[in-house]
Amino acid sequence: MNDLIFCVIITSLQVPAYLNVVDIAGLVKGASEGQGLGNAFLSHISACDALFMMCRAFEEADVTHVEGDVDPVRDLKIIFDELRMKDIQYVDGVLEKMEKTVIRANDKSKMFEFETLKLVQKCLKEDCRHVRFQTWNDKQIDILNKHLFLTAKPVVYLVNASSNKSSN
Repeated sequence: MNDLIFCVIITSLQVPAYLNVVDIAGLVKGASEGQGLGNAFLSHISACDALFMMCRAFEEADVTHVEGDVDPVRDLKIIFDELRMKDIQYVDGVLEKMEKTVIRANDKSKMFEFETLKLVQKCLKEDCRHVRFQTWNDKQIDILNKHLFLTAKPVVYLVNASSNKSSN
């Protein structure tokens, strides 16, 4: 059935779709400051086009939890906060470097990028939002695509629930 389109449209080119999934060990609170796998974990994420967030939602005495108890909402918040903190570190560093050329040297060619990154900084710091939840225009999106913010990546949420029929 998937090849039906190639029967209707004559073409010599067939590019199969594929998905490369990389399992990266879990993120812990403080990763943006080097805790756990810390920056290594976050650098692995930066190489990904999208994120699958697996969240544990089952109780099992034999399987320990890094936070001590199972709380999927807390766990997702930790992940969101760590990704946001890493993006804040990144945008602060870029803005600090850009300020020297844009503001002090009055380089107007980079002013739009500087202003867009200031909006990103506000989104992350003041609004405590991820970049992907903000409304951006086409020119701003071009700037964002150049910087590859972790919080701009699309996310698929997966819940790891018990297979025990008596649990919900």
